[in-house]
Amino acid sequence: MFTLPDVLYRIQKPTLPYFYLHVSHESNRKSKLNLTRPCIAIILDGEKQIFADNKFDRFHKGDMVLLNPGNYLTYEIFEIEQNYKSLLIFFDPKQIIPFQQNNKVSETKFEIHKADEYLSHFGRSCQMLFQDDIGKANVSMHAVKFQEFLEYTAHKHLDLLSFFYKEERSLKDENFKQCIERYWNSTLSVEEIAFLCNMSLSSFKRIFEKVYFKSPGRWLKQKRLEHAAVQIKSFNRNPTDVYVESGYADYSSFSYSFKKQFGVCPKTYRSTLR
Repeated sequence: MFTLPDVLYRIQKPTLPYFYLHVSHESNRKSKLNLTRPCIAIILDGEKQIFADNKFDRFHKGDMVLLNPGNYLTYEIFEIEQNYKSLLIFFDPKQIIPFQQNNKVSETKFEIHKADEYLSHFGRSCQMLFQDDIGKANVSMHAVKFQEFLEYTAHKHLDLLSFFYKEERSLKDENFKQCIERYWNSTLSVEEIAFLCNMSLSSFKRIFEKVYFKSPGRWLKQKRLEHAAVQIKSFNRNPTDVYVESGYADYSSFSYSFKKQFGVCPKTYRSTLR
């Protein structure tokens, strides 16, 4: 797990705001991220998938992503001989209060917006400024560029900065059941779902059993197989088209578990219904 922006600090914690040019050379890498500060990400190259709480999405080159503090699972995707690049801007929530237009409460941890022409050029200019150690160490330059960003977005995109939390939210604010319902039919493991619920694995298991009266592993397996059976029986779907949306990464594992649950393999189960 990477704790951001803390893991980026080489010697000591710098003054916020903090700009960081992130470059990745490893495609399809799954990462666990814990953001301790709100973040603005401008995507310069590549694509990324993101999971948080009960929400899943993907963003691409030219997008701007607003991220509140919390836990995230991400996958970076790009073509061979390319890189994933993004400009990350970390800041203190108090620094943007004068630019927040209303008191709305964010219902999600992140939002994706298409960066306009000015913000795209802003991202590229920051890439040139902060790609070396001299630029990274220039505290005043970080402050100037952040002020530029705030002034522009407040003028052109009035409600944009109102997305960010105005104060820290406790874990009790996270909707446990909503998170479970969002990810039960994904390929995420119990440990990864616990992470998205902002819980340790042991706490997650304990609360899960209180809510659902079963262990998470047992409940998820049963729920996923029942979903697969309904899709095959009621909608006459091919088992090979169902296993991924039923939370299995490969067909052989799905077929083995299905047979153990229902007494026959998925293809035989389908043929008996014709």
